[in-house]
Amino acid sequence: MAGEATLTNNDIDSDHQTQHNGSAERSTTHTGIKVLIVGAAFGGLCAAIECRRQGHDVEIYESFKELKVLGDIISFGANASRTFRRWFIPGTAERISDRLDPLSIKLQSYGFNIHKYDGELVMNQKSPPPDPEVPVFNGHRGEFHSVVYNYVRDDLHIPIHLGCRISKYFETESGAGIFLDSGEKVTADVVIGADGDPETRRFCENGDTFNGWIGPDVRFLFSTIKNGSDCCWVLTHVDDADIEESWSFPGKLEDVYKVFEGWDQLCKRIVSKTPEDKLVDWKLVYRDPLPKWVSDGG
Repeated sequence: MAGEATLTNNDIDSDHQTQHNGSAERSTTHTGIKVLIVGAAFGGLCAAIECRRQGHDVEIYESFKELKVLGDIISFGANASRTFRRWFIPGTAERISDRLDPLSIKLQSYGFNIHKYDGELVMNQKSPPPDPEVPVFNGHRGEFHSVVYNYVRDDLHIPIHLGCRISKYFETESGAGIFLDSGEKVTADVVIGADGDPETRRFCENGDTFNGWIGPDVRFLFSTIKNGSDCCWVLTHVDDADIEESWSFPGKLEDVYKVFEGWDQLCKRIVSKTPEDKLVDWKLVYRDPLPKWVSDGG
């Protein structure tokens, strides 16, 4: 079975009230509905937060045994970031957005430099002034994910079961559930599938920066974040390999260097500073579209 949680303006107003009196980030009405969420990426975590806010009992099952701070650059525009802003830390006036903001790239003074693959600067794209009521977050995917993950696990105390690979989903007239590879059967009222079955120093001295290089069938983005103390990059290129769903397949610098043949030498100098154990080969593969989004039982 699948369900949808809605939030009204009254719900949002009540959040502000509950935070000032120190109560938890949860609806005062306990529905008794048990929800299983498969997948602890952003989609699964955010679904768990909203289910808890509506008063449901929630648990998350994730196939990976350990969630590591990995990934490239991710951006949350105003619509998504407003959601983070309305989620409070239980018993406080602190918001999730307050934890994401220090990790976000601040580009108002630097902008976004876009280069051709040979190093020629094509343009500088300016960033609009920030709006605290409608924030925009750009930063390291793994660090942002850790903030939301820790909020779900440590602040909301929602159980997250790691190392649990799902072998089968099932549905009955009265509920739904999952079978784990171990043979264990877990039942609930609703199951939500969110597994996705599936020269550097001069930049750092400039604080937060964002640069991109564009070449034939290749895109390279590099950013320094947290006032230049950290950096991350992403390289997209043509690849004819298929792969099992995975977010942590190890990458090799020698493969990156091959893609950069004939490119601006600065690109190779940037990636050469990357510890190879921090390099992820994240395949972007085509998958057949889902024939439907909701199960037969609704």
